[in-house]
Amino acid sequence: MTERHARRERLLTAGLLILLLLLTTGLRFYRLDAQSLWNDEGTSVALAQRDLATITRDSARDIHPPLYYWLLSGWVRFSGTGEAAVRSLSAMLGIVLVALTYALGRLVAGRWIGLAAAFLAAINPFQVYYAQEARMYMLLAVLTTGAMVSLAVLVDRASRSKSTLPAYVALVLLEAAGLYTHYSSVFVIAALNLAYLLWLALTWRAATRGNPPRPVRGLIYWVLSQVCVVLLYLPWLPTAIRQVTSWPSPA
Repeated sequence: MTERHARRERLLTAGLLILLLLLTTGLRFYRLDAQSLWNDEGTSVALAQRDLATITRDSARDIHPPLYYWLLSGWVRFSGTGEAAVRSLSAMLGIVLVALTYALGRLVAGRWIGLAAAFLAAINPFQVYYAQEARMYMLLAVLTTGAMVSLAVLVDRASRSKSTLPAYVALVLLEAAGLYTHYSSVFVIAALNLAYLLWLALTWRAATRGNPPRPVRGLIYWVLSQVCVVLLYLPWLPTAIRQVTSWPSPA
């Protein structure tokens, strides 16, 4: 492929991605305030108007961790508490999710698969719905997809014997943020661990012949990264265990 042809393809990809993101924006902001806030959204707004310490304390009695409420608290101080204002945080996150979907598809299977995946994400009715709801689910999707992108970058760089530290840092922070967003994130982390360990096992034979990556070193780095996730989540872990094992609490 000539340099001119490669440049044209990059420009075409960038142009199509911009169009997809414009489509995404239109779908997620269209009639954002068409319906009044429902019960759970009202809970989000009520919590977001309290100070951070109160949000933390009240979240400890809820079935959801506090990260989304912390973010929404900062958001409503600038946007207000109307329907469109409080839902616009999720709408913006919905746009980020489509961009991350493109990045993940491109890393795994190339730019055209990335564009196809981004298009499907842009028009997905479930994504549009949750991008118009003042709840934590779109934030959870963004953090999950970001963690998957970090894992894909990590594997790619490890395969080429390049520094994996930035990917590890991003992965640890995104996994920890996911745990502070929704308790189901533990299943996402389990899936990421399984995917990495499977890749490591598949590379073992090549590594024994002296080819990178080196699985023992990779395994050590991975274990250390997951220990860091646990340490970051340790302050909330007793609360998480109590809420997950006792919810719903008796009246």
